[in-house]
Amino acid sequence: GAAVLDQVRRYLERFVAYPNDWASVAHTLWVAHAHAVDAFENTPRIGFISPEPGSGKSRALEMTEALCPRPVLSVNASTAYIFRKISDEAGLPTLLLDEVDATYTGGKSDASEDHRGLLNSGYRRGATAGRAAIRGKEIVTEEWPSYCAVALAGLNQLPDTLMTRSVVIRMKRRRHDQRVEPYRRRVNGIESDQIHIALAEWVESVRPELGTAWPSLPDEIQDRDADVWEPLLAVADAAGGRWPELARQTALAAVAES
Repeated sequence: GAAVLDQVRRYLERFVAYPNDWASVAHTLWVAHAHAVDAFENTPRIGFISPEPGSGKSRALEMTEALCPRPVLSVNASTAYIFRKISDEAGLPTLLLDEVDATYTGGKSDASEDHRGLLNSGYRRGATAGRAAIRGKEIVTEEWPSYCAVALAGLNQLPDTLMTRSVVIRMKRRRHDQRVEPYRRRVNGIESDQIHIALAEWVESVRPELGTAWPSLPDEIQDRDADVWEPLLAVADAAGGRWPELARQTALAAVAES
């Protein structure tokens, strides 16, 4: 497990200019947790946000797409679209929502509040969103599932309620001393597919362990932060090696920054 996570982290760092040392660790653990999202009680969102364009947010989502199960990359996705993707018979998707700031600019609206409510509720397993539908001459109630892994990218801030449910990585423009490779799917796709398969096979082998795990949390991580980091620490503990300690150092750094 440790070797697989090391490989994933090295691969991500080749293409993404992270703003600090812990961000690639958090990204790696999040990608791994997405392969067993239905084993956890909750799934934290991961948010790549920045005050300016050209900071690598979309590239981070692109790399997430390459390594996650059943990825659905979308720009400015509507609430109805997300509901139907989550209910897909093929299985839970990993939703990758780019330019999500466009949904929340211009103040509150019925559409943006529905969108925010869906993403908020869907971080708990078994969560549903109620809707009324017209069938013939009757109005009936329906419960749509909302639980699935979600990665977000956008400018400025996400709504506060989403921020508290997310591992937030504040992206910055690449420093002059930072070097990353250009990612081209037709060039790098074979390698990313191989890493994806290795990660999926390892996660599947430890899925029962993940579903019953109660990872120890640093004293500084409590309440909602504990909900966010518990699945990621469970992945790190299952991997072993240096990952349990590395994950807890990452959690402390991320919570302190937030």
